[in-house]
Amino acid sequence: MVRRSVYGWIIAGLLLALFFTSGCVEQEAPPDGGAETSFTLAEVARHSTAQDCWIVIHGQVYNATGMPCHGGSFGSTILQRCGTDVTAVWDEKPGTGIPHSENAQSLLEPFYIGVVAE
Repeated sequence: MVRRSVYGWIIAGLLLALFFTSGCVEQEAPPDGGAETSFTLAEVARHSTAQDCWIVIHGQVYNATGMPCHGGSFGSTILQRCGTDVTAVWDEKPGTGIPHSENAQSLLEPFYIGVVAE
């Protein structure tokens, strides 16, 4: 009986760890001397669901899967735009016309995965 309880807590802990780290894994620097990983817009477009959501802001690619926003939940504003360049929405928040804050920019950093290929 105790053994099942311990295993249950271990499994619950692992699931919570997966939940809180999904989409938040930072990439290590590439071994080729620091060159950034680049993605085409077609590659970004293939990541267009809530379970696999990439966005582009000012030529930088972010894995927004599970990104908390607007009150701590994965906002419909991002969900509607998965797989696309959201620079215009970033620069002028819908309904307000004002850009996102520097604080919002700093919150993006852990989700950065590369740049758009030129």
